[in-house]
Amino acid sequence: MMVAFDILSTKKADLALVKTRWKNEWEATVCESLDVTRDEFFIRSGRQAFGLMEEISNDVEDRSWIDLLVLELSRFTPYYQLGLEENKSYKKLKVKTDYLGDVFCKGQNYIDSTDVKAIQKAYTHAIGTITGNRKRVAAAAVATLAVTAATAGGALFFAPEIAVLIAGDAVVGLSGAALTSASLAFVGGGSLAVGGMGMAGGTAILTGGGALLGLAGSGVTTAASVAVQSSESFVQSECSKLLAFCSEIAVKKYGRYDIVVLAQQGMQKCAEELRTEIEELSNKENEPDKKLISQMKKSLKCMERCEKVLEKLQDSWKLLD
Repeated sequence: MMVAFDILSTKKADLALVKTRWKNEWEATVCESLDVTRDEFFIRSGRQAFGLMEEISNDVEDRSWIDLLVLELSRFTPYYQLGLEENKSYKKLKVKTDYLGDVFCKGQNYIDSTDVKAIQKAYTHAIGTITGNRKRVAAAAVATLAVTAATAGGALFFAPEIAVLIAGDAVVGLSGAALTSASLAFVGGGSLAVGGMGMAGGTAILTGGGALLGLAGSGVTTAASVAVQSSESFVQSECSKLLAFCSEIAVKKYGRYDIVVLAQQGMQKCAEELRTEIEELSNKENEPDKKLISQMKKSLKCMERCEKVLEKLQDSWKLLD
């Protein structure tokens, strides 16, 4: 919807056409990744979207998912290159609208422009902390955008496990595919039959949490697998989202220090597993992959910085107690 709003506001017909082409290709990529149809997954009406937000908020006491949605909308910059082949026509495309300010903040009553700016500021501060160089914050943030969008599959991988954790008692007695389906539908505000967003909606919400948020809560895979399959920029972005979410949303807005504890424990485990993996690769009899090890060490550094800040947040909680 953010992209559609930008296309509608583009005065030059030729640019609007290219933007529409990008949007169609991007939608096809998303549908292929989730194995869903466009009509099943995408919401086209602003009234429907904000109506669903209200329905979910009435059923779910914790509204931090809306803040998380704002965080994702703030970081999402469309018109990046899709696929392996470069499309030169996409290079000149830029977002000329402020969907968050002009549409999102006016369409619902849960978050206003002040909240949006606070979340954006928290992410900018976090990316500076994770990269270790605040002077390069802007450049680092730009570098993560396309990478984060292109590797959304990492977050999708964890969605079912996180959904089960959130659904809890609502899915007692289920197992296997039925457990996954019911949990994702629960997060999505219920099945499509009862007016919710179903499995696809639940997956979309959880994807907003990022791959490392999933890692912190699920324990279903190793940090090494994420570091190996993605780039340093991706890990930077996900660690920064985690810090921004924990500091600005979980703690400052909702007082949920328990989330910080969970995130810190998960991040600690991630770092430990990644250290072990690096050591094993370094000690292989065959010539080690130096490029891969270097990439993993950079990812490890991001995780360590993230863990350190999360520990400080926990310490502030202890002082309050």
